[in-house]
Amino acid sequence: SWGKDVAVAATHTGFGVDIGCNGGRGQSPAHHLKIGPSGTLHLVYADAIQGRGFDILYTRSTDGGATWSAPVRLNDDAGAAHQYHPTLSVAGGAGGDAVSVTFYDRRDDAANCLTQVYATSSNDGGLTWSANTRLTTTASDFDGNPNGPGDYSSSTPFQFLTWPFHSQHPAGGDAGSFEIYTFPF
Repeated sequence: SWGKDVAVAATHTGFGVDIGCNGGRGQSPAHHLKIGPSGTLHLVYADAIQGRGFDILYTRSTDGGATWSAPVRLNDDAGAAHQYHPTLSVAGGAGGDAVSVTFYDRRDDAANCLTQVYATSSNDGGLTWSANTRLTTTASDFDGNPNGPGDYSSSTPFQFLTWPFHSQHPAGGDAGSFEIYTFPF
């Protein structure tokens, strides 16, 4: 048997939204759900926020998914640049679940096109979050790449670090290809 549907969060976007500079590849909430060692459900997703572009949002449930916290914006930029394709990693920690989130981010480009990878983390099960940290040293230019950044980014905890992987498409790279990188932190 199956349980009843529970609304976790309302989004302002659907699938296939063109945010530009991704080779025509549309974006979506690209949500990730993981269960922490504490039993807490952690959910991260992207959403189009009026006047801000796409932002990364986080919510959690401590009662098996019956109720969910109010979504919290994780990207700490002040502008309207797009943040999208979040990944989620959850491990045990001394203060509760250790939660890490990485995401594509365009805050460093005034044209809202060139893309970096940023991260934030929580050592208390998602109650408080660290300042965003840029993980990449070179911006990706997905414009003109028909695959954009692709669809498959993820992360996993290992030996007290988070190991995310993301696509990168350096300026001048082959039109239909990209490189895969990991940025342990």
